[in-house]
Amino acid sequence: MPAAGLIACFAVCGAVLGAGLIVFWCGRPGLRSNFKGRGKGGFVMNMLELFSSLAWGALGWFLAGATRTPLSDAGALAVVGSSALAVVVLGAAWLLRVRWG
Repeated sequence: MPAAGLIACFAVCGAVLGAGLIVFWCGRPGLRSNFKGRGKGGFVMNMLELFSSLAWGALGWFLAGATRTPLSDAGALAVVGSSALAVVVLGAAWLLRVRWG
């Protein structure tokens, strides 16, 4: 099923892009003394990443399932809901972004 594989690839790319944007927008740099350590994210950023990844995973799951059988009304609602959640989480991350300067 090449269509399901392409949909899964789309969902993974969307999740990676979303997580990268959340880290870019909401991340804080670490201390200079801890140069090799990674930047600090915080609880809110971690939750935004979690919900974004779960939304993309759900979207990929429902769309890959739709390649085998047609979507029911509940399946279509799940696709719309997971898509909306992914967009809302990215919008929230953009609103909470760290502004430099």
